[in-house]
Amino acid sequence: MVKMKNYGEEAKMVALFAISVLLVLQIVMPLAFAQETIPQGPWVDEIVFFEEPSEDKVVDMLLKGDVDIYLYNIRDPKLFETIRNSPNLAYKVSFGMYNELTFNPAEFKTG
Repeated sequence: MVKMKNYGEEAKMVALFAISVLLVLQIVMPLAFAQETIPQGPWVDEIVFFEEPSEDKVVDMLLKGDVDIYLYNIRDPKLFETIRNSPNLAYKVSFGMYNELTFNPAEFKTG
């Protein structure tokens, strides 16, 4: 059995304080030296939504850079071909829109 010297109450408090300081430093130091993460992409100050019913005008605005994104389908094949052939425009094909109304009627024993 190992015998320990009898240290006074003051020595125990100093040891407890030193251990507490080391634990706090172990938690705080990595946070203090961590590099700030730089956000990716542009800083957006404002988003403007507007309606443009003319597909011809929208495609022209997209080509000029007046509009960044158009979230509706292009029904005219000639306009779609213009978009497809443009090196400055990208497109994605999506099926289904937000204006769908689906019914799922519940069935009951009485009809």
